[in-house]
This record gives sequence, structure tokens and C-alpha cells, in this order.
Amino acid sequence: MDATTHAIDTGHAVEHHHAHPKMSFLQKYIFSLDHKVIGIQFMFAALLFLLIGGSLALILRWQLA
Repeated sequence: MDATTHAIDTGHAVEHHHAHPKMSFLQKYIFSLDHKVIGIQFMFAALLFLLIGGSLALILRWQLA
């Protein structure tokens, strides 16, 4: 008797396709943990506060004039 075992080749590779659902805008850009997206958030926040601060400074100068 032959004591060797042979692997049975079924011809089908086991593939696991776990498709992630499409993320909404909030999930992708607001609640992201990705460092690149956080950098983009930081740049937009800096630009927003620059515009707010600049407009407040212009309003103050306009009031004093």
C-alpha cells in the first residue's frame, strides 16, 4: 500500500471578494482617519479661518475710518 496522500485539485481558486460600500461625503472627508485627507481638512480649515479673520479685520478698519 502506498502511504502518500495526494492533494485534490478542484481547479477553483478560493477568492474572497469583500467589496466595500461606497462611502458618503461625510464618511470620506469629515470622519476620515487617513493622513492625506486630514491634511486636506487642515488646509481648508486654515483657509477658512484666514478669510474669516481677514474679513473681521477689514470690518474693524472700515468702522474706524
